[in-house]
Amino acid sequence: GGGAESGAMSANWWHSSHRKHFMKTASDLRKAEAADLQHLCHKDLFDLRNFFVDYLNELATHLKLRQRVVATASVYFRRFYCRNAMSVRDAAGPAKVAPACLYLAAKVEECNVHAHQVCSAAKKACDMDRHRHRREWGLEVNEMLDLELLLLQELQFYLVVFHPYRDLVRYVEELSLDYQILEDAWLMANDTYRTDLCLLFPPYLIALGVLYTVGHAHGKGQVVGPYLAETHVDEKEIRQICMEMLNFYNQYPQRQSLSSKQAVQLLSCLGAASEPTAGK
Repeated sequence: GGGAESGAMSANWWHSSHRKHFMKTASDLRKAEAADLQHLCHKDLFDLRNFFVDYLNELATHLKLRQRVVATASVYFRRFYCRNAMSVRDAAGPAKVAPACLYLAAKVEECNVHAHQVCSAAKKACDMDRHRHRREWGLEVNEMLDLELLLLQELQFYLVVFHPYRDLVRYVEELSLDYQILEDAWLMANDTYRTDLCLLFPPYLIALGVLYTVGHAHGKGQVVGPYLAETHVDEKEIRQICMEMLNFYNQYPQRQSLSSKQAVQLLSCLGAASEPTAGK
């Protein structure tokens, strides 16, 4: 069991539960996806997770929650599905796990919302779906509270999540870069949660990778390059982060996500594939 970290410890990445318990390798992630990849191809699985980041954003907009809550919820969602397959038949499923992640993240990030507000935001989001593809996605308050408990257990009660935003601001200030670069870097940092980067790299490295990518796009490579050299980070890791984001934007130039209909179809592929056989 974990227990929430104390303020002093949570301020320090090097002593954090995030670093000690939740940094994964690419092979960890491949193992975690194995069960779901029996039913969906890698791209469909990536698209489905991406869709749920959009769903978290949609719910947060209804609830007027800030971006940091969505970022923390996205990390909880990915951590949960590192330990659980989406295709488990009797589980609540990602459509209900996602709002529970947002509810827990709002509490942890001190933006308190009530369970019934999150449930009604989920209902509103699904009702606004023109073709009602998500009509089964509503959840009751008692379901939400049960899921919150399950999440706490799966996250081992370690709830403090570090994000790249603070490091990003510090780097931009240290380099005296202009506000436009910070704004673009901030948007890219938001988009890192559409990938597995938050499971693979520490936030300060993600911030450097984002800054390197955005700096070059703004013609500031000659400023950012030497700064990176001074930090003594592994350039290979920075390049990996850059490539991950450039690949993401090449594949999804408009950050486009699945439609509700496509998401529901993929979920039914996952669910149908694990239907219990007769006589069991």
